[in-house]
Amino acid sequence: MRQQSSSSVGYLQDRFTAPSTRNKGVARVSTETVTRHGAQRYGRLIQEHNTVARFL
Repeated sequence: MRQQSSSSVGYLQDRFTAPSTRNKGVARVSTETVTRHGAQRYGRLIQEHNTVARFL
């Protein structure tokens, strides 16, 4: 996680979850961690076909 402290913006980059740990909330927890560390907004890039990640 990279956070720009001056503007309270977090950016999640290059997150990959091993197939054996998918659908167990790993991505949701990492997203919540960004806000817990003070980011009021966060950015992320998600591939168009990854509909599951788009709804997190």
